[in-house]
Amino acid sequence: MDEIKVIKLGGILNVGQVIGKVSVSETAILQKEYDRIFEQIKKDKIVNIVVGFDKYLTLLGDKKDILSALHDVLKYVGNEKRIAFYFVDRDLLELSIPMTLPILEEGFTRVVRIEGNHRNPKFTILKSLGF
Repeated sequence: MDEIKVIKLGGILNVGQVIGKVSVSETAILQKEYDRIFEQIKKDKIVNIVVGFDKYLTLLGDKKDILSALHDVLKYVGNEKRIAFYFVDRDLLELSIPMTLPILEEGFTRVVRIEGNHRNPKFTILKSLGF
């Protein structure tokens, strides 16, 4: 894990080699800064593991900002350079911002639900394009 390059968007945990930090103060600034750092990465393929996106969406509050953040994420779908895994708390999104989960599930190419615990996880494929 120490060799993994990380673009840090808020949060308190430090993992891997942080190659850029982005403030989560405003969605437009966040996306421009993320795009700038992303473009600096010269590798052919990037695996992007995202945690906490669900919490970030709940902090936005304004429907326009939420839809803008969803658009910013979904614009990377189909980008051959980037493979992303978004881990979101389904219950949190369904309770706080119910519109977001269907939008994400519609936009992403694969959706897998993970239930159970770390000793006995259950994986359910909800959507899989291209397999």
